[in-house]
Amino acid sequence: MLRMLSLAAGALLLMAASPAAADPACAASMRPSAGVARLIYDPLNAVQETLEIELLLEQQSAKPCRYALAIAGAGSSRQRMMRDARGQLTYELQINGVLVSNDLNAPAAINGNGRQVSRGSGEERKTRTIRLKAMIPAGQFAPAGLYEDQLTLRLYDVTDGVPQQVGSDVPLIIGGDVPARAQINLAGTSSSVFGSVNAAGLSFGQLVTGAERDAYIQVRATAPVLLTISSANKGAMRHRSEPAATAIPYAFSVDGQALDLRGGPKRLDRNPARGLQAENYRMAVRITDADNRQAGTYEDVITITVEPK
Repeated sequence: MLRMLSLAAGALLLMAASPAAADPACAASMRPSAGVARLIYDPLNAVQETLEIELLLEQQSAKPCRYALAIAGAGSSRQRMMRDARGQLTYELQINGVLVSNDLNAPAAINGNGRQVSRGSGEERKTRTIRLKAMIPAGQFAPAGLYEDQLTLRLYDVTDGVPQQVGSDVPLIIGGDVPARAQINLAGTSSSVFGSVNAAGLSFGQLVTGAERDAYIQVRATAPVLLTISSANKGAMRHRSEPAATAIPYAFSVDGQALDLRGGPKRLDRNPARGLQAENYRMAVRITDADNRQAGTYEDVITITVEPK
């Protein structure tokens, strides 16, 4: 008997479910709007100087992300420093009112209120501005010069709570420009506190030959200075109401140096100590001849100016 064997061939469909694609990592780039940020700081004014620095953050991945920024430079983790060869200035950096530590491993959040940054619709890239606030507190003294700190900026993805660096570190130079400045005050005593006693004038009372009065020229400056002294009446006091009356001459000196004001303005180079306290230069006026003068009031106006060199 012939038996027929029937073979059936079946196709086996093998199916496997692939795992869901993981969310792509956050990708972004950051750059400062300018490579150098500078503040002008005048130590002689009791004013805190501030500057807003713009950083541009460009989101390159579609995934909404949260970012943080770390910034490190000279100084300690608690105190930042700008330096030059003559001195230093402390300063602060803030993001959203929060102090940024001077530590590349201590990022500060840059998404206000925890908001995320995403590219938006389509393939366009989302760019936002990070506003970094730099502050030089008042009350510091530094000689005239340009003070700088070389900063390293590092962007972090903190979307999942664990900071992960995004992209490469970014350099930024921050500087404080201290201008050459000088201030002057007249004081009736030798007090070392600037502007402690105002001296509107020197009064001799009864004019007597040989009488002497003094005051102090107080100077504080961020640089060496040039003092210029001039007399309205060329080194003499004249009668207030009788111009024809014989004048009363006087001898004048500053810081122990005699200055003959009869020939016009005199100039003195001085190098006051750098600091918020003033350098005091004694100014002396001595009557050289008051004999046989018409009764009345005699006066002169001495003008003293100071300018940094």
